[in-house]
Amino acid sequence: MKGRLAAVFSIAIAGVFVLLSVSAYNLYDQTKENIVHIGQVRALQSAQLMNDYLQTGVNAVDLAAFHVEDMMRQGSSYEEIKSYLVFQSEQYSVAISENYNGIYGLIDGRYLDGTGWEARKDFHPETRKWYKKAMKNMGTTTLVSPYKDIRSGIPVMSIAKRLSDGKSVVAMDLVMDGLLELKNHVTMAENMDFYFFLIDEDGQMVDFSYDSEEKAPVGMKPEEMVKVIEAKKEKTQTNYFDITMNGTGYFVYEEPLKNQWNAVSVINKREMFSGMIMVETLVTIMMVAFVFLSIAIALSISRRQAEREEVNQQLLALTDIYNSMYTINLKTNRIVKISGTSEENLDLLMGGKDHADVMLQMMMEFYAATESKREMMEFVNLFTLAERLREGNTITKEFLNHHNYWCRARFLVVERRNDATPKKVMWLIEEIDEEKRHRDYLKYLSEMDQMSGVMNRTSGENRISEQLKKKRGGLFMLLDVDKFKSINDSYGHEVGDRVIVELAASLQKVAKKDDIVLRLGGDEFAAYADAIVSKEEAKARIEAFLESLESVNIPELEGQTIEVSMGAVLFKSDEVLSFDELYRMADLCTYCSKEHSGSYVTFSDELSERKDE
Repeated sequence: MKGRLAAVFSIAIAGVFVLLSVSAYNLYDQTKENIVHIGQVRALQSAQLMNDYLQTGVNAVDLAAFHVEDMMRQGSSYEEIKSYLVFQSEQYSVAISENYNGIYGLIDGRYLDGTGWEARKDFHPETRKWYKKAMKNMGTTTLVSPYKDIRSGIPVMSIAKRLSDGKSVVAMDLVMDGLLELKNHVTMAENMDFYFFLIDEDGQMVDFSYDSEEKAPVGMKPEEMVKVIEAKKEKTQTNYFDITMNGTGYFVYEEPLKNQWNAVSVINKREMFSGMIMVETLVTIMMVAFVFLSIAIALSISRRQAEREEVNQQLLALTDIYNSMYTINLKTNRIVKISGTSEENLDLLMGGKDHADVMLQMMMEFYAATESKREMMEFVNLFTLAERLREGNTITKEFLNHHNYWCRARFLVVERRNDATPKKVMWLIEEIDEEKRHRDYLKYLSEMDQMSGVMNRTSGENRISEQLKKKRGGLFMLLDVDKFKSINDSYGHEVGDRVIVELAASLQKVAKKDDIVLRLGGDEFAAYADAIVSKEEAKARIEAFLESLESVNIPELEGQTIEVSMGAVLFKSDEVLSFDELYRMADLCTYCSKEHSGSYVTFSDELSERKDE
């Protein structure tokens, strides 16, 4: 009997041992797979950040090259092309980033610079790296590795494109501070033996700091590390693999970027799998300890382990989205950190986990940028949180952090009391800088008329309506092209489109910074300037516009000038007028202008004089 019991017990223990062994192996394999996957996702995200940053510049150069080529085909003068480059440089510095250093280029043998820099007599753009690289790539938008800019004397990298004439090149500089900041942001997030760099299409490491001191493993030069990585990549035919450098194992992730560039992340394998080694040690101890326990206890522990694994997987999935995660018990006013950066170590700031209300206020005092601090202080007020979460399970707020990155803060209800008020919530922060800036860029595009480059009807009308609420008065002008249908019928819609583009360009040329220019549709345009308060100023501005329009030369029109009929309304700050009212008044004036030959403007006060007559 005892022998049978011993046999049963031995079999049971053996079964538990086998079960624990299989579980340990599965846990090891799953943990390793998860760690490798997390590294791959982080490398992909880092590469995407770089790619998005570079793509913005590529798009800007492509757009500028398109318009410059169009202006060259139309016979625009160097001064007109330079004015366009200056205008676009100013627009991009506001709409995209101050790290983009303006548009310039060698246009039909003459160097034109949109930043206002005047070239020295000994400056030969044909010898510059951006020109040579663009000429070599024959019309493909080209990324140029960092070099010292002769204009500013600071390290930059260029994005350049050769035009269709085969000798002109348009380019834009990216100040290396922007790329270096982005690289440091990626590198600091890892907090381990980690290297992140770019490789250009020639297989050379891109030097972010332009000082030939890119970091590499001790005793190894950066170019040697690149050779080892590229050799292993060619051998394995995959973009992630492990290598050994100076006796240390590393895991490498290489992701493609624009123009045959690549982003490379290199992580120390030992540090990467340090958590897995701890898991292995704990599992071994558990196997030795539980080998003498009953099958029931083993199964119970196995169930708990499975539940814990499920929670860890859920939290792991959330950490891919949120930089910081906390749970807050609103009843006990206690906060517990799940994950976050060292900058948000509230335990060290407060010496504990109590006083969640005070701790959140301190976090925002430190973490939020000055312009976002007041709103975030109100958002993290726990005394009003229950009321704000009464109708829903989550509320969010976008803000700038102290590094000027856009973030989104979120309160998420985890548990409610019997009266439906929140008892426990999660406090989450995610970085949305690229998403936010991309949204803003799309908003900018949605507001523009793609043909003419001025605001479209919806965005322009909304902007003017907002300005009218400020009751400043000003000048509202409506205009359309005389005999535009005849131009389309006689010369074709392509020439008609060019008339629209040139008309918009003339309006923009005389417009001031705060003026609003919009295309209402077809050949109809409108403009609003709140700085003009007298008829003399209005006539001077309109005369400048007409002079610009008269200088437009469209060869297909065979010497015919573009003529417009205009209606103008001057109104004072004490007059309350809507956009529709201004439009009707200006439209009537435009109708009257059509009674006159050539370009003509009728002011609204002249209509009153006609009625009196």
